[in-house]
Amino acid sequence: MKRTYIVLHHSLTQDGQVVDTQAIRRYHTSYRIDGVIVSPEEYWKRKGSGGGRSFEAPWSDIGYHFLVEQINNHWEILIGRDPRSVGAHCPHAAMNRMSYGICAIGNYDLAAPPNTLLLKLRGLTQWLMGEDGIATRNVVGHREAGLMEGLDWRKGQFKTCPGRLFDLEAFRLTL
Repeated sequence: MKRTYIVLHHSLTQDGQVVDTQAIRRYHTSYRIDGVIVSPEEYWKRKGSGGGRSFEAPWSDIGYHFLVEQINNHWEILIGRDPRSVGAHCPHAAMNRMSYGICAIGNYDLAAPPNTLLLKLRGLTQWLMGEDGIATRNVVGHREAGLMEGLDWRKGQFKTCPGRLFDLEAFRLTL
């Protein structure tokens, strides 16, 4: 499947320098009520009684195709969902079908991404761009996919992904 976009995300969590990707996979493949993992029994019981606002059934796998995280003081690229399959990382502007989803582990609302992360992320992004002929302008943040649908993260209407302090314009200039 040829992709025309790359969508960048952040995990909105502090990187613990262990394999946080497995925690994200566990979350995505579990039953969730209001963002909290619950047992299948609890999910169906509360869904039937209306005991929650948001009900999410398990996904088939983690939503992102790739994750970049620090493990033992070294940034690693990890494969999430099979890169040949449709993602589950950004339904906005039909991006799940048209893009690779890459999640940088960390909260880049609170701190700018470190240069060592950006170097690893740049290498992965450039490789994917070369594989599918993706244009630099089509390397976007999840927040920009929201803008394509009229949802403005700057007005609190949408996610800030890949983080308020992640400078997407500067990143694209390095590609």
